[in-house]
This record gives sequence, structure tokens and C-alpha cells, in this order.
Amino acid sequence: MENQSITDKNVSFEDKLLKLEEIVAKMETGNLSLEDQIKFYKEGVELAAECKVSIENAYEQVKQINEVSQK
Repeated sequence: MENQSITDKNVSFEDKLLKLEEIVAKMETGNLSLEDQIKFYKEGVELAAECKVSIENAYEQVKQINEVSQK
């Protein structure tokens, strides 16, 4: 995962979530410069949006499976 951009579409949901948790932990320390806080905030927002899309896609897949199984 180190060689891939974390926002790469081939990075798993779990890896993105783990990276998001790491960003939150870093930001909660309060030991970052303003520039680093902004950088991590931006990356965190992008990851959160991608995770949201993954969850929405998974929900739709489950919904479709349930609809097919009830026919």
C-alpha cells in the first residue's frame, strides 16, 4: 500500500478507513503545523468521501441481492 496513492481506486475500503483513522489520530495530537493540519484535513475529507461511496455501493448491492432473493 505504501507505493499506491491512498485515493487510488485499487486501494481497499479497509485500507482507506485505516488511513483515515491514522489521520484523525495525528490531528488529535495537536502537534501539527497549520500547513500539515490542512494537508491531513484535505486528505481525510477525500478518504471519507471515497469510503462513503464504497458503503453506498455495498448497500445497493445488498439491496439488489435481497430484492432478487425475495422473488
